[in-house]
Amino acid sequence: MPGGHIDEGELPYEAAEREFQEETNIKVRAKVDQIGDNLEKNNFVPNPFISVLAWISKENYDLRMKGEKPNKKWPRGCEKHFDFGYLVEPTEGIEYKQNINETDGIDWFSFEDIDELDTYDDIKESIKQAFRLSEK
Repeated sequence: MPGGHIDEGELPYEAAEREFQEETNIKVRAKVDQIGDNLEKNNFVPNPFISVLAWISKENYDLRMKGEKPNKKWPRGCEKHFDFGYLVEPTEGIEYKQNINETDGIDWFSFEDIDELDTYDDIKESIKQAFRLSEK
């Protein structure tokens, strides 16, 4: 799934929109369930459909808590990620162009294909939930 870190001054849904475009060349906007298109008028902002707290390097964290130097250095000092998943919709078409510096293996697929994807089980479950919600 496209994703990345929030830049200074961004709201989480704005980062999701930017990262999606950077990684796929498809401009999107995060959906606001059951509210419509009155974001500016009503001050509504999109909420994630799922939030996941996941370790990136618990080993590094444990070492740092003991006052020891971590074995690995992750970009931006990441040890734990708090991921927000947003439902998005295209705003200017869906001509996909992979950014090979950012992503690997992004593609179109059906609900039936999810279990065969080469990714983590929690990501598969997030994708299934996105499918279920987008059908409503």
